[in-house]
Amino acid sequence: MIGIILMLVIGFPDLLKSQETFALGESSRVTIHGKTNINTFDCKYSFDETKNTPSFHTTESSDHVVIKDVNLKIPIEQCECGNKLLNKDFRATLEAEKHPYIDINISRLIFKKTQDKDRERKVWANLTIGGVTKWKQIDYSVKYNNDGVFYMKGQFHINTQNFNIEKRKRFLGMVKVNDNVDISFLFKFVKNQ
Repeated sequence: MIGIILMLVIGFPDLLKSQETFALGESSRVTIHGKTNINTFDCKYSFDETKNTPSFHTTESSDHVVIKDVNLKIPIEQCECGNKLLNKDFRATLEAEKHPYIDINISRLIFKKTQDKDRERKVWANLTIGGVTKWKQIDYSVKYNNDGVFYMKGQFHINTQNFNIEKRKRFLGMVKVNDNVDISFLFKFVKNQ
C-alpha cells in the first residue's frame, strides 16, 4: 500500500498542485513610449476594478505558480496620451475603429515564491497591433509578496513598420514620429479569494 502511495506521489506530482485563479490588480498598467523629432510622449492604460479586469487559471505548488494563457486586451480608445490632440492622433494612427485592441498573449509564465526580486527573465509573446501579429521577446522581472501577490515588471521594443503602422505627420509634415516604440508594463497578479 505504501508503495502505491509513493508511486502516485512521485509519478503524478501535478495532481498534488492546487488550482487557483489570479486576476490583475488595479495598479496594473501598460505604457507606450514614443518619440518625435521634437518631443517624447507616453500613452497609458491602467487596469482597474471599473473595467473588465482579466483573470487567469493557474497551477500552484509550494514553491511556484504557473499562469497559463495570459491574454491581455488593451483598448486603444481608453489609452491616455496627455491631451485630446495626442489621444486623437494615437487612435487614428492605430486605426482604433477597425482594430480596437492591442493584444498581448503569453502562453505560460512561471513565478517562484521568493520574497527577493527574481532574476531578469525572458518570455515570448504574441503581440497584435492593427490586425498584424508578431512574436516578441519580452524582458521582465518578478517580485513576490507573502500575501500571494506577484508584481511583474518589464518592457519590450517594437518597430511600427513591422506592424504596417503608417506614421501621421503634424504641422505640415514638420513633426515626425520615430519608428521605434517602447512598451513598458507593471502587472500585479492577485489571487482571487
